Amino acid sequence: MSDKDDISPEDRELEAELRRLSPSKMKEDFFDELIRDHERIVTSQLPAPRRSKWMVPTLAACALAFFGTTFLKIHNAAPGVNTTASRSSEPAAGEKRNDFVPVSTEGYLLNAASEGIIESESGPREQFELRYEDVQLWHNPDTETSIRIFSPRKEIITVPVVTD
Repeated sequence: MSDKDDISPEDRELEAELRRLSPSKMKEDFFDELIRDHERIVTSQLPAPRRSKWMVPTLAACALAFFGTTFLKIHNAAPGVNTTASRSSEPAAGEKRNDFVPVSTEGYLLNAASEGIIESESGPREQFELRYEDVQLWHNPDTETSIRIFSPRKEIITVPVVTD
């Protein structure tokens, strides 16, 4: 028995009808439409651009703020505090002085977060909130007492937005 013998009369009829059909002629601009659709789909599935172009200005602004603050805190120690180890007068016998000397000042950036784009007179700018913790170490050489002071601090900075 051959394969043609296994086919039912309805299937033979359907097959004969399908053979009589011919495909319609393809539109001339079909391939152009297909290419345009392909490009549209591919570009819509591309990942959103990363904000890596903001990383360098943000880090530069953070570093500038950190080093500027540290510099100012070191050079502008609390007024009226003896910042040198030498003394103008010695305490009386058995008396201990209460002169604390600054030993070190350090600042730590705890968090930097973008607060979004703002519009300014000079154009769009991105606003950042920087949270620091400053640590000051003071020492009293007479009593051998050391004090460490932790001071939280928040700064708001703006960085120009580069527009194309």
